[in-house]
Amino acid sequence: MKSLQLSYLCIILSCTVVFAGIPTSDFPLQKQLKPPKTIKRDVASAELDEQVLLQTKDNYSNVRIFDINNVEIPFLVRSKRRKKSVIQEYSVSMNNISLKELPDNKIEIVLAQKNDSLASPDVIVFSTHLKNFEKQVTVYGSKDQTNWKPIIENKPIFDYSRFFDITNKRVEISNAKYKYYKLTISNISQKQDSPIVNIAKDTRKDGLFSEIEKTSFMRKDFKIDKISFLAKKSFEVKTSQIKRDYTVRNLESKNQSDGKETIVILSLDNVPLTKLTLLTDDSNFSRSVRLEGCDNPSSSMSWKHVACTTLTKIRMGKFSQNSTSINISNAVRHKYYRLTITNHDSPPLTIRSVKAEGEVHEVVFFCKDSMIYSMLYGGTISTLPKYDIFDVLRRTDGEDTDSYSLGDEEKNPDSTDGGAKFSLNSKSLLVVVIVIMIAALLWVITKTTKNIDQLTKEDE
Repeated sequence: MKSLQLSYLCIILSCTVVFAGIPTSDFPLQKQLKPPKTIKRDVASAELDEQVLLQTKDNYSNVRIFDINNVEIPFLVRSKRRKKSVIQEYSVSMNNISLKELPDNKIEIVLAQKNDSLASPDVIVFSTHLKNFEKQVTVYGSKDQTNWKPIIENKPIFDYSRFFDITNKRVEISNAKYKYYKLTISNISQKQDSPIVNIAKDTRKDGLFSEIEKTSFMRKDFKIDKISFLAKKSFEVKTSQIKRDYTVRNLESKNQSDGKETIVILSLDNVPLTKLTLLTDDSNFSRSVRLEGCDNPSSSMSWKHVACTTLTKIRMGKFSQNSTSINISNAVRHKYYRLTITNHDSPPLTIRSVKAEGEVHEVVFFCKDSMIYSMLYGGTISTLPKYDIFDVLRRTDGEDTDSYSLGDEEKNPDSTDGGAKFSLNSKSLLVVVIVIMIAALLWVITKTTKNIDQLTKEDE
């Protein structure tokens, strides 16, 4: 009998193992994830639309992704951020080789890169403490100091501080990759009026006969403090979160009987809300407003505080100020919102419409070329999945992804709510088959045990 008890225990444990996972039948809705025309990367992303947001929990515990073989695919939900390119400049080390004067008031400077692996300078910067000048710069490049190729000719650098606060001491060169660079700078010395004025006086018997002012000229050389070669490198960084407008439904505005308050109620599809803007034709007002949210407006106790602010709209002659938005520091997700506008003794505002803005959330997962994926969602599942590659997916925040698009919302054919039959690829069908096998095995063990007991009694 102990062997029979042990067999029962093994069967129970096997049932526990079978039912540990979440079957696809627990998700009533699904959408196909449509890949782009060409798959270029290993990581894919898809923006969640309002239909998915409406049926999902705040922590997205009732969302899963499966491939065509009903294999669960690890994923991560994150806020989508806007990317931009940032250009940074870094110094290219150079050695001064020679400097010599040329005819026509020019100088020639030759420099060479220090490193064996040549960089590609993009900018030459002339540092000088001098003011009020204009020079022409010509740049040549060479690999052997013998054959010089012109890179840029007669590029002006200047400082017009005497007339206006404008200066340019940079010369842009286009991706010039040479070992040696030769710079010629024209008008290196200028004649300028001397600040010293000599006065020649002619005196006679009657006194001063004439007075002549004599001005002199001074030579002013172009003193270069430093010449810097800079290379540019572009970086893609993620900046602020991407926002989008969401659909406002069932907008209703009503005034309290005493007119002291205006109540505005609206519904959203459980979107990640960050701002509500009230649109009204009224002007010259300043009213305090309280924003609350809930998922079940039938109970007055279900409303939760979201934000408080002051709505202002002023038009007085040429002065205008319009601040009728309620900003939410951290995105919130509710299906219903209530705004309470305090009027005091002022006439109630006429609310024409309300505009909702919120974050864009996306799912991120590893994809394979030509593989079809489906997003299953909805239901009452509150347990978050625990994937061992969560940290890996988080590190893809700065990486490019292949953008998948969501298809039309459909009923999940495997869902128990839909009453549909199990598909051949369904996990539910596999579970049913295993249960039947366990039941059959249990019957065989029970039958065999009875026969053994009966034979034992006969032997006695």
